[in-house]
Amino acid sequence: MTIAKPLRLSIALCSVPRHPAVLHQEQEEKIMMDTGKHQLEQLFAQLGLDNDVTAIKVFLARHWLEPGQALADAPFWSAAQAEFLRQALACDAEWAEAVDELAALLSQK
Repeated sequence: MTIAKPLRLSIALCSVPRHPAVLHQEQEEKIMMDTGKHQLEQLFAQLGLDNDVTAIKVFLARHWLEPGQALADAPFWSAAQAEFLRQALACDAEWAEAVDELAALLSQK
């Protein structure tokens, strides 16, 4: 007897196209509630990094981007972290603002 292996699913940040009526309802809900953009601390947690203020300052002091280097192409990210950063920007995901902020901070060297 063969036992089926569980499937591994990858959750992409890009959303599947939705019906226009659903999109309209979602837009109205966003207007009515605070969307709460992700902060830098939450981005660090999402990336699996220590996310307290001191840890973030240490990370920023020890890492930087070379001129013209994309954030996701920096050598200090794991493959999974780099892919998350690429998708967050490519899909204009809700994480994009925090990712942009991190890129700006790492470019200030």
